[in-house]
Formats: sequence, structure tokens, C-alpha cells
Amino acid sequence: MRWTTSPTSRTKRPRWRVGVLDSDVRTRVELARSIEARGGAVVVDSPPRADTVDLLRRMDPDAVVLAADDSMDSADALMGPLALGASAAVVLLTSPVSARTLRIGRAAGVMAVLLRPLRPHEVGPTLDVAVARFRELRRFKRALADRAVVEQAKGRLMVVDGLTEGAAFGWLRRRAMEQRIRIGDVARAVLTHES
Repeated sequence: MRWTTSPTSRTKRPRWRVGVLDSDVRTRVELARSIEARGGAVVVDSPPRADTVDLLRRMDPDAVVLAADDSMDSADALMGPLALGASAAVVLLTSPVSARTLRIGRAAGVMAVLLRPLRPHEVGPTLDVAVARFRELRRFKRALADRAVVEQAKGRLMVVDGLTEGAAFGWLRRRAMEQRIRIGDVARAVLTHES
């Protein structure tokens, strides 16, 4: 297992920071070349093992390419790395597209699939789509989580300060813009400050 940063990643942000988990060394090398040729950086290069999950979390990649196929002993072999779906876009690399592999991937929130044999020209667009979908989903989840908190903070401002609902929302929105933070963070501050 190794982690890498290319010299260009120190001077400018790469297009994506990617973890590559595959038991086949040749495929890892080919993937790394493809990723780096398209402006990305491989930050983790390893076979899929339980200890790589912690390393991936520390390296905080934008995406993880995870090799998977039906020859794996069980779904448990995939679930550790797939648990990263909460913090990075996961792309499955597989040769036979079986219902079992896709079922495991869907359940774990896989954002895209690359098929073997690897076609280097497909790596860039696949990573672009996976990372974009993942970021969009994360923004949506944050907004959804913030919604309840914003409603509670509006209610508190209406009761404590006598504001109308529109004025309370306007106050929260202005504070968020002034402080350049999310409205949910302002709402949480209101709720903790006045608790």
C-alpha cells in the first residue's frame, strides 16, 4: 500500500484526488496513468483491504475507484471501502457486470461504474460525473438537514424577538451572507446561543 502526491499537486489543485483500490497491480498502474494524464492525482494506491479505509479517510480523496467482481468471497469484502460513500464518490471497476455486484454497489451508493478492460478515455468523464453527482447529493443532504434547524431557529426568533416568519428568515439569511456561512450554521448558532 502506498500513498502518493504528484509534484504538480503541490503547485495547483488536481482535477480530482483519487484512491485506487484493486488487487491487480497492472490495473492500478494503468488507472493511475489515466488519472494523472487527465489532470488528477492518485493519493492512495492499494489492494482493497480493511486498513485502507482509514488511510482513505485521512487522505480525503474526491473519488475512490474500487475493483469488484463476483470472485470475491462475500459482500463483506466490499462493504468496508464502500462505506466511504459517505465521504467520497465511489466508482466500481468490474469486468462482469453481474446483478450481485450492481446490487451491492447500489446499496452502498456507488456513483459510477468502469468496465474492464479499462478504456483510458472513459476514466475522465466517469470520474467527472461521479464526483459531480456526489457533491450534488451532499449539498442536497445538507440542505435537507438544515431545513429543520432553520425552521426551529425561525420559530425561536419569532417567539423571542417578536419577528414575523418572513423577517426571521430574512434575518437568518442576512447573517449567513454577512458571515459567509451556510444558513443552517447560523440557525444552529441561534438555537445554541438561546438555549
